[in-house]
Amino acid sequence: MGTRSRRAATRRLGPLARSAPFGRLLPPRCDAARPRSGSVEGRGRGEAPPLRGGSRPMTGAGGGGASMAAEGSWRPPRACEAYWDEWKHCKSILNLFHHYYTYGEAPSCAQWKRDYKNCCEWEKRKSVAAKEALCKSERDRVAEKEKHTPVWTLRKSPPVDWYLPLDEDKPK
Repeated sequence: MGTRSRRAATRRLGPLARSAPFGRLLPPRCDAARPRSGSVEGRGRGEAPPLRGGSRPMTGAGGGGASMAAEGSWRPPRACEAYWDEWKHCKSILNLFHHYYTYGEAPSCAQWKRDYKNCCEWEKRKSVAAKEALCKSERDRVAEKEKHTPVWTLRKSPPVDWYLPLDEDKPK
C-alpha cells in the first residue's frame, strides 16, 4: 500500500488505524503478566470455544464442584479475549442490522461486556463474586440455548417408497 493510500485510510478510519493494524480494536489487557491464551480465530460465530481443562460440568454455587480443593486452580470456561471478541461482534454494524432484521430490536451486548469484566476481575484478584457471576452467566447461556425446541421433527427411518422415481414428468 502506498503512502498516499495509507494516509487516506488513516484519515477515514481515524485513531483506530493508528492504534491497531487494519483498524482492529484491541481489548484492554486483563493482566499484563499473563500471556494471551486461547485463539478464537479458527472458529465460526455460532461455535463455542473449547472448554479449558476438560469438559467438566459446573455444579454448585462455586461452579467447580467438590473436586476443586484449591480456589486458585479454577479457570474461566472461555479465555477473557473470547468475551471481548463476542462483545465486539455483538456491537458490530453487521450484527446490529441482522439482529434488528430478525428480531425487530437492537441486540443487548451488556452481558458480554459484564462477562469480560468479571473474567478480568477473576484473572487479577481471584474475586469469588466475579467467579460466581461468570459461572451463572455461562449456565444461563447454555440453558437459553437448550430451551428452544427444534423446528423440524427428525425421522427415525427413511420413507417406505424412497427408492421409487419421482412423478415430476407426469401432468397432474
